[in-house]
Amino acid sequence: TGNWRAPASQVRPAVSCRAPLRGWWTASEQIELVRAQRLAVSWTNYVNETMDRFPTSKASDRQCSLDLAMPWYTAVSRDGLIRLTPDLAALCALTGPRTLSRDLNRLLDAGLILREGRKWKANTDVMFTFMPPAAPS
Repeated sequence: TGNWRAPASQVRPAVSCRAPLRGWWTASEQIELVRAQRLAVSWTNYVNETMDRFPTSKASDRQCSLDLAMPWYTAVSRDGLIRLTPDLAALCALTGPRTLSRDLNRLLDAGLILREGRKWKANTDVMFTFMPPAAPS
């Protein structure tokens, strides 16, 4: 079935998996979509496995949510982090002013996020170690 298309709500805008105007996916676009979906699933599993090293608590749950909400395609300012998702905003609203700094430091120490100046993003670069290389197009 060559014209299968994922609903827009299931594809993260981070990955350049745009639907072609003609309504059909080319083979290279299908491969790109599958790679993007595999990356998203692998990243979620990797984050959860990494966070399992820490004691289970509200803090570790919040930190996991923060990391999974972070985009990997662009860095986000500190103020923008708590507004990435409504659930994350609700979790952060219940905490003190220094909690976000502690959360970011733990995620940074665990290698799950990268700091770019005064902005942050998910460190998905570690995932490319586990993915097969893409064939030249």
